Amino acid sequence: MAKLEAEIEALRARAAVLESRAQDAQLALDRALVERQTFLLSGDLDDNGRGDKLQRAVDTASSKLSGRYQHRSRSSKPAMPR
Repeated sequence: MAKLEAEIEALRARAAVLESRAQDAQLALDRALVERQTFLLSGDLDDNGRGDKLQRAVDTASSKLSGRYQHRSRSSKPAMPR
């Protein structure tokens, strides 16, 4: 029984770490989206390097979230695996 309880506690700790990382990734995505939108609205559209860099930041942050969450809002729960 103690072994099972220890395993459950380890899984809870792991879930907390994953949730924290997901929150960090969501913040990074939010920032990247704002920066890209600002560039698209008022930046030099001929600066392809800057545009590509901003798009990569959006793609990377989005990818970090997609492994655990699928189109979730901040208040919704993670999607259940199929």
